[in-house]
Amino acid sequence: MWVSEGFISEKNGTTMEETAEDYLGELVQRSMIQVVERHLNGSIKYCRIHDLLRDLAIEKAKEINFLQIISNLGNKCCNSSTTVRRAALHGDCEDVMQYTGPNLRSLVVFGNDTPIIDNFKNLKILSGSSIYLIHPTKFPKKLTQLRYCWTSGIIEVKSISHMRNLQTFYFDDASLREDYHHKELDCIWNIKTLRHVIFSGYNCFGPPPKTDLPNLQTLKKVRVRESWLVEGWPKMPNIRVLQLIYLPPNYKESFCNFLMEAPHLTSLRVKCNDKPYERLDMSSFPCYDHMQSLLMNGQWNNYECIIGGVKQYKALDIRLFPIHLVKLQIIYCDFQEDPMPVIEKLKNLRKLELNEGQHYQKQLSCSASGFPCLEYLILKQLESLKEWKVEKGGMPLLKEIDITYCRDLVAIPELQHMTRLNKLTLWRVHKNLRGRLEGPESYELQHIPTVYF
Repeated sequence: MWVSEGFISEKNGTTMEETAEDYLGELVQRSMIQVVERHLNGSIKYCRIHDLLRDLAIEKAKEINFLQIISNLGNKCCNSSTTVRRAALHGDCEDVMQYTGPNLRSLVVFGNDTPIIDNFKNLKILSGSSIYLIHPTKFPKKLTQLRYCWTSGIIEVKSISHMRNLQTFYFDDASLREDYHHKELDCIWNIKTLRHVIFSGYNCFGPPPKTDLPNLQTLKKVRVRESWLVEGWPKMPNIRVLQLIYLPPNYKESFCNFLMEAPHLTSLRVKCNDKPYERLDMSSFPCYDHMQSLLMNGQWNNYECIIGGVKQYKALDIRLFPIHLVKLQIIYCDFQEDPMPVIEKLKNLRKLELNEGQHYQKQLSCSASGFPCLEYLILKQLESLKEWKVEKGGMPLLKEIDITYCRDLVAIPELQHMTRLNKLTLWRVHKNLRGRLEGPESYELQHIPTVYF
């Protein structure tokens, strides 16, 4: 929002988003902002301010007419000004314009079913879960200054084409009108100012082939177009966060070529076709040193050739993984060998998830020097897994373990050596393992504050 408001200026060598994070960090250092939770890479995920500072900020904002908080008492709105430029609306208030005026620049809505009416021609920020954009003949043509749009309310897709200065667009595409066709949304990709586009469902396709989006940094939950393979991928040279769904296995070469042209990529999530065991060949995946988060949903094709009808597998190579990963999620992958001795060499890894492997290894083993920074471990639906081993000294910083639907798992490491562990979930594991930990071996869990079976 700071960027869309125009509060942040361009600086050589950094994006406006990076500058905004620096400003936020400075406020934290001055104790004006309190950090609630951080991302795994250390950036701030959630924050808050002290009640006293909040009250002071609201009072000063009213004095200089910087911000107004509009709330309804029954059916009547109060605490409003028709000259206000920024407003936060709490509750239901049908006639928003009556209490804000035409000079409104920023509107954040906390309420239900709040329609937007037709005179917000200067609006730059629009945020609210139930905002309706369904009258394209009335007001969307006047929203030409809009830069930030966040809504999960009903939207008329064609109205987006008039938002020619749009930078951030977050939309719950599950609420698209019933007569929506995915080609209608192509109008959004004509907006060259786009910086962040996030969908929350699985209904929206990515940009048409060869679309030039020079400023786009975030693109989440878009479906891969079949035409990308023939006509070429969109051009997104500054993309940093990318999430693709329904990627066909035969896209391997073109996908890798696209990634080679995205040198700033730090987070990648890829889901293969809706057939859960489609294979994605990762042998030529470009491993960027600065990539921090990687999710691969689809089997990794790690065999070299077929001899006499038998697949000849090659050993898992650490070079498959970016060396600075802090988060790694691997889903629907059936490794032919224990992947832990390789993955444990990722010295910066803080979260690891292995999920849904039909023919997974029966044993996972970690050495005494493995996973020096790992804090979160998730093992889900590994049907063949029987034993998990960790040598003393391994995983020294582990905080949470989540093991679910590993029905054959009968052995786990001695947990009393994991002194930082504060949460353990063992759900749908072998009954013998649960019986031991609830009975004669319960002493291993005494130092763990939260345990779920």
